[in-house]
Amino acid sequence: MARVNYITDWDQVPVVFDVGMATRILAVSDQKVRKMCRSGEIPAYKIGENSWRFNKDEFMEWLGAKERQGASFEDRNRKIRTYGGQAAS
Repeated sequence: MARVNYITDWDQVPVVFDVGMATRILAVSDQKVRKMCRSGEIPAYKIGENSWRFNKDEFMEWLGAKERQGASFEDRNRKIRTYGGQAAS
Protein backbone atom coordinates (compact mmCIF):
# COMPACT_ATOMS: atom_id res chain seq x y z
CA MET A 1 0.00 0.00 0.00
CA ALA A 2 1.34 3.44 -0.92
CA ARG A 3 2.12 5.85 1.88
CA VAL A 4 0.08 9.06 1.88
CA ASN A 5 1.89 12.35 2.49
CA TYR A 6 -0.50 14.23 4.72
CA ILE A 7 -0.56 18.01 4.54
CA THR A 8 0.62 19.73 7.71
CA ASP A 9 1.48 23.18 6.32
CA TRP A 10 -1.03 25.42 4.52
CA ASP A 11 1.79 26.79 2.35
CA GLN A 12 1.76 23.39 0.59
CA VAL A 13 -1.86 23.88 -0.49
CA PRO A 14 -2.67 25.68 -3.76
CA VAL A 15 -5.39 28.34 -3.91
CA VAL A 16 -7.73 25.89 -5.70
CA PHE A 17 -7.31 22.16 -5.13
CA ASP A 18 -8.99 18.82 -5.82
CA VAL A 19 -10.29 15.85 -3.83
CA GLY A 20 -6.84 14.28 -3.68
CA MET A 21 -5.44 17.28 -1.82
CA ALA A 22 -8.51 17.43 0.46
CA THR A 23 -7.95 13.79 1.45
CA ARG A 24 -4.36 14.62 2.37
CA ILE A 25 -5.49 17.57 4.50
CA LEU A 26 -8.31 15.75 6.28
CA ALA A 27 -6.65 12.31 6.40
CA VAL A 28 -9.83 10.60 5.20
CA SER A 29 -10.62 8.59 2.08
CA ASP A 30 -11.54 10.18 -1.23
CA GLN A 31 -14.94 8.47 -0.96
CA LYS A 32 -15.53 10.25 2.37
CA VAL A 33 -14.56 13.63 0.88
CA ARG A 34 -16.86 13.10 -2.13
CA LYS A 35 -19.73 12.12 0.20
CA MET A 36 -19.14 15.30 2.22
CA CYS A 37 -19.20 17.33 -1.01
CA ARG A 38 -22.45 15.75 -2.23
CA SER A 39 -24.15 16.33 1.13
CA GLY A 40 -23.01 19.96 1.29
CA GLU A 41 -21.10 19.34 4.51
CA ILE A 42 -17.90 20.72 3.03
CA PRO A 43 -17.57 23.85 0.84
CA ALA A 44 -16.84 22.59 -2.67
CA TYR A 45 -17.58 23.33 -6.31
CA LYS A 46 -18.68 20.58 -8.67
CA ILE A 47 -16.81 20.54 -11.96
CA GLY A 48 -18.28 18.28 -14.62
CA GLU A 49 -20.07 15.14 -13.57
CA ASN A 50 -17.87 13.83 -10.77
CA SER A 51 -15.05 16.28 -10.06
CA TRP A 52 -14.87 18.64 -7.11
CA ARG A 53 -12.70 21.66 -6.42
CA PHE A 54 -12.07 23.55 -3.20
CA ASN A 55 -11.09 27.14 -2.50
CA LYS A 56 -8.25 27.24 0.04
CA ASP A 57 -9.61 30.21 2.03
CA GLU A 58 -13.13 28.77 2.23
CA PHE A 59 -11.76 25.36 3.18
CA MET A 60 -9.56 26.82 5.93
CA GLU A 61 -12.49 28.80 7.30
CA TRP A 62 -14.74 25.70 7.26
CA LEU A 63 -12.11 23.55 8.97
CA GLY A 64 -11.50 26.22 11.62
CA ALA A 65 -15.23 26.43 12.33
CA LYS A 66 -15.43 22.63 12.65
CA GLU A 67 -12.56 22.67 15.14
CA ARG A 68 -14.13 25.48 17.17
CA GLN A 69 -17.25 23.29 17.39
CA GLY A 70 -15.08 20.46 18.69
CA ALA A 71 -15.26 18.29 15.56
CA SER A 72 -11.60 17.83 14.67
CA PHE A 73 -10.31 15.57 11.94
CA GLU A 74 -7.37 13.52 13.09
CA ASP A 75 -4.30 12.53 11.14
CA ARG A 76 -2.90 9.57 13.06
CA ASN A 77 -3.59 11.25 16.41
CA ARG A 78 -2.51 14.72 15.24
CA LYS A 79 -5.14 17.41 14.85
CA ILE A 80 -4.74 19.53 11.74
CA ARG A 81 -4.98 23.18 12.79
CA THR A 82 -5.79 26.08 10.53
CA TYR A 83 -3.65 28.61 12.36
CA GLY A 84 0.08 29.13 12.20
CA GLY A 85 0.44 27.00 9.07
CA GLN A 86 1.48 23.99 11.14
CA ALA A 87 -0.15 20.89 12.53
CA ALA A 88 -0.47 20.74 16.27
CA SER A 89 0.95 17.69 18.02
